[in-house]
Amino acid sequence: MKITLIDDKPGYGGVSVCVIALANELVARQHEVTIIAALRSVYEKRVDYRVQIEECHFSNIQEVDRMIANLQKSKTDIVNSHADGNVQIKLLQQKERNYTLCLTEHLAIYDNLDYIKSQGEYFSLAEEADKIITVSLAGRRAFQRAGVSERHLFTVYNGVKIRPFYKRNYEKIRFMYAGRLTETKGIFALLNAIKIVKETYPEILVDVYGTGRHEEQVKEFLKEQNLEQNCVLRGFCDNMEEAYRNHEVVISPSKTESCSFTILEAMNHSCVVMASDVDGTRELIYHRISGLLHPFGDAEILAKQMKEVLEQPEVLEMFAKNAAYEVYTRFSQKTCIEEYLNCLLDTDIDESPKM
Repeated sequence: MKITLIDDKPGYGGVSVCVIALANELVARQHEVTIIAALRSVYEKRVDYRVQIEECHFSNIQEVDRMIANLQKSKTDIVNSHADGNVQIKLLQQKERNYTLCLTEHLAIYDNLDYIKSQGEYFSLAEEADKIITVSLAGRRAFQRAGVSERHLFTVYNGVKIRPFYKRNYEKIRFMYAGRLTETKGIFALLNAIKIVKETYPEILVDVYGTGRHEEQVKEFLKEQNLEQNCVLRGFCDNMEEAYRNHEVVISPSKTESCSFTILEAMNHSCVVMASDVDGTRELIYHRISGLLHPFGDAEILAKQMKEVLEQPEVLEMFAKNAAYEVYTRFSQKTCIEEYLNCLLDTDIDESPKM
């Protein structure tokens, strides 16, 4: 079978991790696979040599139109697009297709009528897809509320390669954040929480990995509040495995998430996750069982939880063990890829993930 995978993201991240795993498993099963990517370099050294890679400048509308026209000519059997909304809409607008169109929705989308109305064109066209795969039940509910037929909808969580549990001594509690430095990722709530914690624990230290459009504002805040020794900006990290290994707690205070690879990898590396209680994330973490949740933007509750684990580090091992068990039973890459391929290839389809 001939299968085309589309990724319009201009860098390596959660979507490309998913596409790489899919492509490698598909060619291992003797399927012919082509990846159409924003950057060839993201995939060249990470996929099997049998995978064909084509590059498309997705910001160029004419180039996207040519790509879609070429899909018709290529005699591909399945097109699985992991792109953002504008590319998905373009694909959905093609009324006559000679391939099965399967859209994968990685973005955090809301089960909220106002949000659905704001994305009206996308949701109104969604029925034109043969299949829509969401990586969270929250995303699935949004399509249901928009009126998309259940027969089009499938949910498969992201998966990670399972690691053995890493036992820590918790003599020192080290915190980290990994993500873009933007307001929607909750970076300023984290900074305010650090400010509060410092009043009780002057030595508090949080390592921040990532860059983003609010980086200068973050630096200004740290300087103004005298927090430069308590919150260290580490920039881009090319060895997250080491970062997770060197920290006991990972903080993810985002406003929106779908099925966060950062959270899954943190749990997989035996870290305890403190995350905002939002759609998507609450499907990964059970509060006070496998991690800690706080209302988005609530620096006081986040600070209270940070102080709690500093005062009672013995609770961390329980959270970490439960989180590792959740990853092992629900989010292993092997299981999730198998479920995904069953959906894509119409074999033994089970439309809902195991909770």
